[in-house]
Amino acid sequence: AIIANSLLLFCMFRNTPASFAKFGIMMRTHAFFDLYTAIGGFMSMTRTIPVGWSVINISYGPCRYASPVVCYVFYIVVLGGSVYTFYIVLGSFYFRLRVIRHSAPTRMHTILILLLISFPLPT
Repeated sequence: AIIANSLLLFCMFRNTPASFAKFGIMMRTHAFFDLYTAIGGFMSMTRTIPVGWSVINISYGPCRYASPVVCYVFYIVVLGGSVYTFYIVLGSFYFRLRVIRHSAPTRMHTILILLLISFPLPT
C-alpha cells in the first residue's frame, strides 16, 4: 500500500490532465490519507485481542523500539486515517452525484467538500 500510494501520488502530481484536475483533488487526498494510514499501520503493527468486555492492543512494529506512547500515537494515526478514508469515499460519491445532476464543482467547492467531511474526525 505504501509503494502503490506513493506511485499514485507521484503520477497525480506530475501528470494530471486539466479535465481531471478537480476530481484529482479528491484522489490525491484519498491517496495521501491511505498512505498515511499504511505508514501508521506499518509502524505500529497493532494486534487487538478481545478479553471479556475489554480489548488489549499489542504493538509489535518498529515503534516498540521507541516507547509505548509512540506505538499508541501510530495506532491513533491508523484509526484516524481509516475513518477519514471512509469519509473521502462518501465525499467522492457526493462529487460524482453533483457532476451528474449539475455541473462539475469548482476547485473551491471541492476543497470545501473535503473540509466539511473531515470536520467530525477531530471530535
